[in-house]
Amino acid sequence: MKRKQNLTKLASLLIAAPAFGLSLAGSSYAGGLQIEEAAKLAPATPTKNETAIDEAADTATKEAVKTQLALPAQKKLAADLFGLTKTAKSSKQLSAMIAKCDTGIKAGLSEKYFAYVRSLKAWALNRRGNHRYETAKQLKAIDNVAQYKIASKQALNDFDESIAIDTARCRTFNSRGIAYILDEQYLKAASDFTKAVGLKADFTQGYFNRAEALSAIGKYELAVMDYTTVLRLTQDDAQALTGRGHAYVALEKFEPALVDFNAVIKAYPANVVALVNRGDCHAAAGAWKVSLADYAAARKIIPADQLAGGSTKLADLADQRTAWVLATASDVSIRDAGKSVALIKPCVDRSSSPTVAMLETLAAAQAAVGDFADAKQSQSQVIKLIGAETLADDAQAKDSPHQVRMALYEEEKAYVQTND
Repeated sequence: MKRKQNLTKLASLLIAAPAFGLSLAGSSYAGGLQIEEAAKLAPATPTKNETAIDEAADTATKEAVKTQLALPAQKKLAADLFGLTKTAKSSKQLSAMIAKCDTGIKAGLSEKYFAYVRSLKAWALNRRGNHRYETAKQLKAIDNVAQYKIASKQALNDFDESIAIDTARCRTFNSRGIAYILDEQYLKAASDFTKAVGLKADFTQGYFNRAEALSAIGKYELAVMDYTTVLRLTQDDAQALTGRGHAYVALEKFEPALVDFNAVIKAYPANVVALVNRGDCHAAAGAWKVSLADYAAARKIIPADQLAGGSTKLADLADQRTAWVLATASDVSIRDAGKSVALIKPCVDRSSSPTVAMLETLAAAQAAVGDFADAKQSQSQVIKLIGAETLADDAQAKDSPHQVRMALYEEEKAYVQTND
């Protein structure tokens, strides 16, 4: 049985969305040119530059090349820079490496060493961009919007400059694509991942990340194709199975979704999230009892010491899903509004930043017990929270699930899922 709800929007975020377990490629320098070989290689022509960043650099360096450093000094510079690829770990150290590259280029290098130093600069820019991306990710997680925007822009600028120098490095396109996803620019992200796999046909990270970007914009059929490519290349990638399972659920293809989720559970039987994912699939299909059984199984395997230590994230996940079904299931024999409130209220109370799913479940549970004033207040928090994110237009639309539920609560009606 299929739900009448618009599952292409994943039941307004209550069914688990792609986890964005985005995959960065290896970080070691893979330019392929060893220092001891540098003097023996034939001169290399720098990659043709097509961006304004690179054109400006090109103009400056052409003038600098007219007066070159002595060959021993060039060779030492190259050796020093290659050494830094092994030791430069922080953004500050990578910035120093980039500055050293620029100093050498301005001093004047032979065509061979010019190309080599520029390739090392591109590598360092990508690495620094990855550091800045991680900083941006942390800032976004704590809702520091102003500082996040600065860090995100710095990361993207580094990736832009790296690509301007070297358009043949698939890892940099992959890195920039991940930064675009963090910035919720999914089309740009998908484009970068396409360039990455175009440069390296077996680049599994690129296919996986593109699938995540495509899922985020509702292109589930295309996402399934990319997840399938990852599985063809890696055989049993749990993240790819999970992502494809979510995409199948969004397409209301519940049987293949269950096959994928079952495969993950078989490999990781004690994985709480895997059980919750399968429960979500059953719930989306209207198999309420089976979904509750999966949520209960997930709750049961959470280590006691984890709960005793105050780590309740996984417990809250299982409890929220259970509470949602108990408050909104189409089968009246399944619904238990009082238990739903008892499960979800503590989740919201102990969370410093309750999720949309938590608040929407609380609102549904409050409405189910007839507490419509509190239900409207909780639902207004949902709309406010989503309005602060990229779903603002959807949240304000009259036919958005969030507004539809708010309208029900204003009419003092509970929200119940429907099946055909």
